[in-house]
Amino acid sequence: MLTKWKRLAMTFNAVRKSEGDVHAGIRFFDAMSDILGRGEGTMIGLMRASESGRRALEEQRSLFDPITNRDRLRNLPKGTLGRAYVGFADAREIYPEQFEELLTEAIGRSSDDTEHGSSDAHFVHDRYRHLHDVWHVVLGYDTDEDGELGILACMGRQNGYRAHYFAAFVQACVGAIRGNLNRLRVFGRGWRRARRAECMISQDWETLLELPLEEVRTRLNVYPLPNADADPALGLPASEAVAM
Repeated sequence: MLTKWKRLAMTFNAVRKSEGDVHAGIRFFDAMSDILGRGEGTMIGLMRASESGRRALEEQRSLFDPITNRDRLRNLPKGTLGRAYVGFADAREIYPEQFEELLTEAIGRSSDDTEHGSSDAHFVHDRYRHLHDVWHVVLGYDTDEDGELGILACMGRQNGYRAHYFAAFVQACVGAIRGNLNRLRVFGRGWRRARRAECMISQDWETLLELPLEEVRTRLNVYPLPNADADPALGLPASEAVAM
């Protein structure tokens, strides 16, 4: 345990000294996750509690291929979740393959080499990671600092990923201390949305990608955030924005 705490201190100092260094940030999150936990037990329980989740868990059916088959997603009808997701990814040039490469570069191992305790634990952790940007679109969070804070608060809480929601809480508190009280509001909203939404990780995402985005949101009991200048890539026309 002492070694883990030393690693956490070292990676924190590296982040503090090299603000904006993505690799340093990944190493810090990895070290914090080693101590606080990645929520595998909670996620496995959530998967087993639904028919679609149990089936995916039994088959160990990865979502990596469906969300990286961008040619197929671009050919889905306009307004579907898959089409909105690939538009979001293309506009920001952020793809799952890139994060896998960053993970390998930052911590010296691929996700396949990460020790999670069991094949089921490994599976749900990969699923959580691969769905990250899909959840951005469904929940209406952009990839700026507030958007990432909201995702970590919401999905970290729903999936028991303590390292993520703790990091979001710390970020919110630091923002408030520096005069940005909106960070606390973003965290609180994400926390509440986690309670109201249907379980996200256990859904049949292969099917949901082909459905209209608004239908997916209705099914999952989530709504776009209020935003007068909504980004078309998020599928959030201002006239449809609903406060949470």
